[in-house]
Amino acid sequence: MMRGNKMENLKLTSPCKDKRFLGIVISALVTIYSLLFILFNTLAAKPFINWFERLEVVVGGLLLIAALYKFFARKEERAYLKPRPFIIIGIYLVSRLIGWWSVGFDYSTIRTVFFEVVYLIAINEMIISKSYLRRVLAPVIILINLALNLLEAFCHIVYKLSPESGIAYFLMRNSYNDGKMNFTYLYINPNTMGIMTALSLVLLFIIVPKPLSKAKLTMLSLYSIFSLVVVFKSECRSAQLALIVILISYGIVRLIKPITGKRLTLLALLASLFATCAVYGLMYSHQDTGVAFEWENSYGNIEYKLNRASSARYNIWKTAMLANMDKKAFGTGSLKNEMAARNEYIKGFWEQRYQGSYKFRPTILGPHSGYFAMIYTTGFTGFFIYISLLFYMIRRADLMQRGNWYLAIIFTLVVSHLESVFIVSRFFLCLVMMMILSAHDDEANEGEINICNYSR
Repeated sequence: MMRGNKMENLKLTSPCKDKRFLGIVISALVTIYSLLFILFNTLAAKPFINWFERLEVVVGGLLLIAALYKFFARKEERAYLKPRPFIIIGIYLVSRLIGWWSVGFDYSTIRTVFFEVVYLIAINEMIISKSYLRRVLAPVIILINLALNLLEAFCHIVYKLSPESGIAYFLMRNSYNDGKMNFTYLYINPNTMGIMTALSLVLLFIIVPKPLSKAKLTMLSLYSIFSLVVVFKSECRSAQLALIVILISYGIVRLIKPITGKRLTLLALLASLFATCAVYGLMYSHQDTGVAFEWENSYGNIEYKLNRASSARYNIWKTAMLANMDKKAFGTGSLKNEMAARNEYIKGFWEQRYQGSYKFRPTILGPHSGYFAMIYTTGFTGFFIYISLLFYMIRRADLMQRGNWYLAIIFTLVVSHLESVFIVSRFFLCLVMMMILSAHDDEANEGEINICNYSR
């Protein structure tokens, strides 16, 4: 038996022949699950939204069953892989169950926890390979996004050329475009379009082999220009900011040798934690200024500028904090409960102001921040455990050792400041991040060995 440092250098390069069928089944389930998440916020899911949600539960359940079977049936693989962070995951899930108990065993909470279990246990235990991400998942996201963006552009051109035609009427009636708040036809909102397109650009940069031929360089340049125009037109600040940070991050890693992609990603996570705590501290220390609703504005200069810079998201974050002051330890359990508490808080101000003259319309906006969504949904307990889990996974992830996969993680961390894309919100971006962090590098050149040929 090989021991010591030799054991640490071993890499899983291919599945055992007698277990290849299981590998195919798992790859199929992961692909279907990814497609459900990717398409959920697009027009493809709109007519079948209830079925999509049910399928997510069914496929997620099958993934958990497959993960349990794989855990016991393929012990030889785990002997050569880095330890999975199941102790941290277990502590996190215990805190979530305590939160479920604290909100009276609410259904929306246990449903949220179920999807978190799929993320944290099934995806972690699947042992997804780098080659799967590079050859299957990333190309699928890029191609779906390109097809949607081309169709989106076609719809806009048709409507602009003939706004009174039957086709234009059909588009408005059977798409997400309502002519008021949402001006995208195929995406549930412009932010989704911007985030998916920006992510596709990042993934393309990661997987495209260099150097490029002139023909490939021309095609990729045209694609990139088109995608950048889409991101700009979407007016999605989180995606635009994330792309800028990605360019700066890549330049830093290339120019400053001691700084690796993994180290920079860890610094980005710590900076995000510091920024979130700083903003929360500001809100907590300025409770007396209230929230800048249209009828009430007692913000000082700092709060006013922060609210403006965040596109009024600061209003949402502070309202959620004030509405959930009694749930700081374990949170509301789910985003549905968080939104309900926030609406109840706003409704009190509304009724006091208008005395029934105007009907109160509940907000349908989420927390618009992955970090604050975690704080308000899982409490500070779950939030800090989750950040610790991310820190551990980034430090130990195979794909953080070489290549540019770190860019996708930094992209997610930046977008999460302005959008709810962490595990409590079931957004495809978090799924991609968890897959990258849990994947093994089956394309490494050093110390590789096929475990099927290894005998104890």
